[in-house]
Amino acid sequence: MIKSIFKPLSYCKPSSFDYDGSIEAGLSLLSKHVKKSTLHAGLKDALIGKATTSEVKIWRYRPWGENGFVPVFIGKFIPRNGTTMLEGEFRLHKGSKYIFIASFIGFIAFWIGIAVRDIKSTSDFNLFSWGLIAIIIFMIVYLHVCYRFAQKDLKYVEDKIKKILKRGNI
Repeated sequence: MIKSIFKPLSYCKPSSFDYDGSIEAGLSLLSKHVKKSTLHAGLKDALIGKATTSEVKIWRYRPWGENGFVPVFIGKFIPRNGTTMLEGEFRLHKGSKYIFIASFIGFIAFWIGIAVRDIKSTSDFNLFSWGLIAIIIFMIVYLHVCYRFAQKDLKYVEDKIKKILKRGNI
């Protein structure tokens, strides 16, 4: 049960995309449409990342509604049966994972610190217990809401990669 509650922290979705050209042409197409950083994207929706022979790393940038749990596609081009495949997986951005875990532990430690300092009676302990339960429930709900938003970002990135590799443009 605990594993299913925290599943969004370790999600992994394998993905592959067909491409009818060479690896170099595929890298060139992706490099043309994927911005190197948020500074290059400006104030518009964009794909951010890099496309090199050793690794393709792409995620969605939304300037006015950034999702901290953004899924990142990590993969590489592989020649297979006369065609080229971009194979990889979508994972939670590592920074997001570690920031969430640190925040979760930090909130609980902060609450326990306040309790150790201020608990003087049974009623104080009951209030502390309900507060701790509320913090844990809030953080788990927050995790799952962000995970739902991340699924929309994942679909967006998949569609954009398919369009780039099929048509050569977004």
